[in-house]
Amino acid sequence: MELNPCDGATLGAIGLFWGHALNWEDGSELVLRARQLNPRHPDWYYFVDFWTAYRKEDYLGALEVIRKMGSGPHWASYMMRAAVCGQLGEAGSAAESLTELLRLRPNFANEARATLEIWMKPDQLEHTLDGLYKAGLPFDRAPAAMPGVDSVPD
Repeated sequence: MELNPCDGATLGAIGLFWGHALNWEDGSELVLRARQLNPRHPDWYYFVDFWTAYRKEDYLGALEVIRKMGSGPHWASYMMRAAVCGQLGEAGSAAESLTELLRLRPNFANEARATLEIWMKPDQLEHTLDGLYKAGLPFDRAPAAMPGVDSVPD
């Protein structure tokens, strides 16, 4: 960032990474600067804003962020919309989002936990999976058992 403070793509990416590291305020600041540097920025520059609202259970705010993002073909935007619509009880919008998500990632129901836990801390992961479950994504909500472990000793 010191070498090229006007590189919006780098600022946006670092902001997203910082956000997922649960430093949402600094991440949001960087992404805001990235959007100011590039008014024609990619939709993923809004991901930190979405997750900031979603984790605070500001579902209407999160949905507003999704609307700003447009309808780009990124699977994560459909997943995010499905989760927030699931939390809001908007079954029609949730179903539409899941249809698009599964068109782009046909095996997402089987991969949801493994895919999202790469990016999310446990509480955010469970909150997101809860939204997807409420949206109607058919998946097993329980964490996968560790291979070779039948039970946990007392």
